[in-house]
Amino acid sequence: MQQDFIRGSAARQRRRTTLTAVLAIGLVLAMIVVVTAFDRFRDDDSMLSISVAVPYVAPGADEGSNVILNGAEVGVIERIYRSGPATVTLDLELDPSKIVGLTDTFEMDFRPQNYFGVTALNLVKGEGGGTLRSGASLTRTAVPNYTMSTMIERGSIVTSGVLNEHMVDTLDEVLRYTNGLTPLLRAGLVFADQVAKTQRALPSELIGDANGILDVLPSFLGQTIDAGYTIYQGRYNRQPDGSIGVDTKTLDKSSAGLELGSGALFAAVGKLLRSHSAELIPAVEIVKLYADTVPGIVSLGTTGPRLDAVVDRLTAVFGGTPQRPSLRLRLVLDDLPAVAAPLALGGLVERGGTR
Repeated sequence: MQQDFIRGSAARQRRRTTLTAVLAIGLVLAMIVVVTAFDRFRDDDSMLSISVAVPYVAPGADEGSNVILNGAEVGVIERIYRSGPATVTLDLELDPSKIVGLTDTFEMDFRPQNYFGVTALNLVKGEGGGTLRSGASLTRTAVPNYTMSTMIERGSIVTSGVLNEHMVDTLDEVLRYTNGLTPLLRAGLVFADQVAKTQRALPSELIGDANGILDVLPSFLGQTIDAGYTIYQGRYNRQPDGSIGVDTKTLDKSSAGLELGSGALFAAVGKLLRSHSAELIPAVEIVKLYADTVPGIVSLGTTGPRLDAVVDRLTAVFGGTPQRPSLRLRLVLDDLPAVAAPLALGGLVERGGTR
């Protein structure tokens, strides 16, 4: 077969092609050998190899499964083989930089590594012990099994014979009652949201206001109880001989009085107003005219200050102490200069004025 990119005869082209293929295959094999040797040399220097004898291996654990510590990957299970009638040995390859502080007293168990239930070998730091070294052989007689498959198996054993028809009906009732509480829970959430939106004061201020209400609450409750007791001890709950009981005679009189007032009295007032409507309308109009002017007077803002001034003056008239009250009077002495001048010289009144 002639090749356009190789010049020469067919035999020469065949020899060159064969030589190129041999060289390419040799180069690939050499690269594989170098990479393998490099990996083995690197593993020997950077990885820590130990053997652990355990009574069993959990489902899902196999050669190549990860070894984890505090949830992080720190190595792999390099090899699994039976080393005795009731013993299985695990050859572990651990990264020394990721197991700082781990000693030969560590505990181990099988558990899921992630949410997908992939089984991994979990290491737990122990107290004391010596430093882990490559080639160490350890034995663990108790290795808990927390794998996903074991959990499902044990769950099926527990529920076997328990989830019968009666249990299912009970669970259905519980779910229906729980659904019935959903509106109540939603109302609570809506109420809490509205409180959060309308709250304008700090919680410390609100708690202070609540404390103020709670301070007077005992006395309020006490007075309420006293009022109820007073009503209970009233004349309507006492017999003529003083014993506790409904006084029907007094109640009958009160009922007759109320019927008389609601019937004869208000009926007579109604008849009076209806028969004298012509005389009452002018009086009502006069009262309305006077009443309409009151808001205008008050709204001008002059009545309030004047009333305050009058009240202040009346308050200033009285002084002294509760034991010895006194009345302060202002005497007008402008018309008596002969009396005002000596008082001013004595400091009893201001010059140019009287007191």
